[in-house]
Amino acid sequence: MLKPFAFLLCSVAIIFITSCANQVSPTGGEKDERPPHVVKSNPRNLTVNFSSDRINLTFDEYTQLADPAAQIFFSPALDGKPQYRLHGKTFSITHLGILNPNTTYSVSFGNAIKDLTEGNIMLNYQYVFSTGSYIDSFKIKGNVKDVNGKSSENLLVMLYSDLSDSAVAKHRPNYNARTDKDGNFAVDHVKTGIYKLVALNDLNFNLLYDGAGEAIAFFDSSITISDTTGFYKLTMFKPYGEKQKVISAESHQPGRILFSFFQPTQDIHVSNMSDKNATGFLEYSFARDTVTYWLNDLISDSIMLAVSDKNFSDTVMVRMKKANTSLHVSLPLFSVKTIINNFQQVASQPIVIQFSSPIAAINENKKIELLKDSLKQTVNRLEMVTDTISNKRFIAMHAIMEEKKKYTLIIPDSLFSDVYGRFNDSSLVSFSTLEKSELGNLNLKIAVADSSNLYFYEFRNKAGDLLGKHTLKTGTNNLVFTSMAPGNYYLRVIQDANRNNHWDTGDYWKHLQPEEIINYNGDISLRANWDIDIQMNISGLK
Repeated sequence: MLKPFAFLLCSVAIIFITSCANQVSPTGGEKDERPPHVVKSNPRNLTVNFSSDRINLTFDEYTQLADPAAQIFFSPALDGKPQYRLHGKTFSITHLGILNPNTTYSVSFGNAIKDLTEGNIMLNYQYVFSTGSYIDSFKIKGNVKDVNGKSSENLLVMLYSDLSDSAVAKHRPNYNARTDKDGNFAVDHVKTGIYKLVALNDLNFNLLYDGAGEAIAFFDSSITISDTTGFYKLTMFKPYGEKQKVISAESHQPGRILFSFFQPTQDIHVSNMSDKNATGFLEYSFARDTVTYWLNDLISDSIMLAVSDKNFSDTVMVRMKKANTSLHVSLPLFSVKTIINNFQQVASQPIVIQFSSPIAAINENKKIELLKDSLKQTVNRLEMVTDTISNKRFIAMHAIMEEKKKYTLIIPDSLFSDVYGRFNDSSLVSFSTLEKSELGNLNLKIAVADSSNLYFYEFRNKAGDLLGKHTLKTGTNNLVFTSMAPGNYYLRVIQDANRNNHWDTGDYWKHLQPEEIINYNGDISLRANWDIDIQMNISGLK
């Protein structure tokens, strides 16, 4: 009788303990922020006379793999494709293939290895071995930025002992590394010698320069590696390519075709082979690799166009977007609007009028009127302005205005007609002018000490509108911008090596670096009733 009673007591006790435990919430501990740590490697890290076909790394905790084929890379690169396997706390790399004799290899892991619970990434660990009797210890460091000074992660940086230009296209590099998020790189464990230094946006991960589509950077001359102090700056650029071609020609709205070209164009000619009498209007993007073609044909299903430029010609068939009321596809309305910020205008600056489509004609029998109180002023001076940055159409309207006054602008109907033969509706805009105490002045001083190159400056507001552009002379250039609205402004100087007043990219095969773009790296923030002095020194190429 005692045994069943004892069993019953034990059961009750277990139920009681379990019940109590369920009523208490776990307090938990501090969040694990420690990445995995290698506690054992086989063969050992920094092994010489390496002959194994397998590398085993054992961690102090369970880990997970994240895209090892893309994240883990060998320098020099292996001929084959290694295999990656995770078993328990041990990570294995197998199928190393045939290794080069007397060569130091380094293995970097990127973001491939994380702990299992929190996803903490193992960073800055490198496994190194040599097939020879010693470990090479030389290294170089550097930085890669694009032409606008921006950095990218995981760009490929390569060293070649073959100094020929074709080496980057024919075979894999002797050593390689990847950039971090700031564009910095380090190529470690390099054998002393003379190398070609190249960086590449390797889109297909084949460690070769395939030309069009892949951005590239290169150091102008070969480099000699005999210590660990070398630091190299590279500028990444996307080349124009060898041959011009039309990438696409599409119609997304009636009467409008958008051309995309393989490289920038200077003077494209488009003729309508389907209708010799049809007329059109061309607009270039800022980079001049995209061109909008406005044409007055709104009914054709498709149009055959002949496109030509210097040393280039092509024909394209474009299926047109047609106006169709049943499908709710229509030509956008022809609109005219003024660009006046918060209904406030600087008295000394022109009023800007923006159009939704290109202007074909202005009716000289009609005038824009500007009213101040009961006084009426007729505006006679209209100046057409094109902004290739935003691909918009503008007219600058010059009028005599006083500070701190209220005005009403009257645009009569049918003053403007667009390329489709449509006329504008009448519009009325009321605004006030600012006084000098609400504005600021900018004094820009750009000193050019480099007499071997030509430069020009570009000055823009926060919206990207071009406020000034001009060639700079050698010496001091004083530029004054008065009565400017408060806000942020941007200044950059562009090298013009071929003196065409445009920025041009580089060409690896011709040993041409991209024309340098030098951005003013400080803040140009203008406040009301302020005068700001900005100085920029151009001493030559970086």
